[in-house]
Amino acid sequence: MKRHLRTASAAALLLVAAAACGQQQPGTGAAPPVAPGPAVPEPEQQRQAVPAAQLAPGSPQVWTQDGGSVVVIKGKESGCSRVRAESVSQDPGQVKLALVEEKPDPPKICTMDIRYPPVAVRLEKPLDQRTVVVQRHEVKVPSR
Repeated sequence: MKRHLRTASAAALLLVAAAACGQQQPGTGAAPPVAPGPAVPEPEQQRQAVPAAQLAPGSPQVWTQDGGSVVVIKGKESGCSRVRAESVSQDPGQVKLALVEEKPDPPKICTMDIRYPPVAVRLEKPLDQRTVVVQRHEVKVPSR
């Protein structure tokens, strides 16, 4: 019984905290800034392609959305793996991003399909003229 009460209390506190995060700052009239991190890709027709001159050689397709504050990358995943994007570093000259492919460990039987889903990362500041460098990494995740 105590465990259920603690779970319910924790859920209520989480809801209150989440609601407070979305409220405006007193006296500023503006919502709090959005933190860098994962984002949801918009449909392709709502994105702007990043010019080839801003991409490191060998980069996958890259777009921006939300005024350049979100970078969308064409990822690659397979039957068992999943891809996500994350920010590695951001400086005035370039933005380094990583495509992270999560593969199950131990390996399991999977379909032999390959998908190229868009994955997105919210930047600290809009991309503007900075160069985009995309790295690829594989990580092992526990099999489900």
